[in-house]
Amino acid sequence: MDIYYKECRCTYGTYRVNGEDKPVFYLNSHPSDVKPYEAGFEEVQYGLWCHFLDIVEYKKMEAFLNRYGNE
Repeated sequence: MDIYYKECRCTYGTYRVNGEDKPVFYLNSHPSDVKPYEAGFEEVQYGLWCHFLDIVEYKKMEAFLNRYGNE
């Protein structure tokens, strides 16, 4: 499922950190005038940019998936 976060196209998923799965947006593409680090993404591995969701963003994403996830 493609999601747009701060004008960047992302994929929702999880990333394992210290034995715990954290909800993240994986960066697929971004406009040329927006840098990934300016949009709130971190490079967790070389070439892999993620934005770790805080509790508020996670609750919104969970509600969105519950409502539209199967469409």
